Amino acid sequence: MKKATMIIMGTLLLLSGCLEYRESIWLEDDLSGHMIYEFGYPEFADVRDGDMDNADILPDTSQTDGIRILSYNTYEQDDMNWIQVELEFDNILIMNYCQQDWLGTIEISDEDGNLKYSRQVTISDSMDTSEFGSALKLAMFGQYQWTYTVYFSDEIIEANTPSIRIDAQNNAVTWEYSFASVLNEMLQMDAVIDNKNFFQKTIHSIFK
Repeated sequence: MKKATMIIMGTLLLLSGCLEYRESIWLEDDLSGHMIYEFGYPEFADVRDGDMDNADILPDTSQTDGIRILSYNTYEQDDMNWIQVELEFDNILIMNYCQQDWLGTIEISDEDGNLKYSRQVTISDSMDTSEFGSALKLAMFGQYQWTYTVYFSDEIIEANTPSIRIDAQNNAVTWEYSFASVLNEMLQMDAVIDNKNFFQKTIHSIFK
């Protein structure tokens, strides 16, 4: 896992001096769903064709049932080059078997009859700050963002993110971090979701 992260992070950091990440997950009641994640780097970065051939951006699905790669694309937007991956999963907990640190570890648990979504992402332990020192100094300015968004199927009760980043209408929670935080801290994302509809739908599916 750490080797895969070192390859992609190291390649993009050394070539561009900065790196953005954004991710969206659509999570269903049965914990299946799909995900889109993207890495971005400035257009001025000296990244040539072939530079990213060894960067392990796609999760290794060869040994993991229940994850399917839907697409892999590149595009330009707002002076940034983006690498985009879309995948679907049968159960979000299967993502814990992927070999990318930026996906982190996901836990689903019960909290007073409600569903609790927890996620930890630790990239700092994977980075050798002595090897990528110059790039890390530039990153410390913090102008580049890492953004994680989850669209839940039911009402959000609470989440450890500013209220402005909780979209009650779309049952979505966004966690946003500076690149400097990503490289120096463990990211902790928590959300509690109203689980009543999950049980109602489960019972309905059994007796329909």
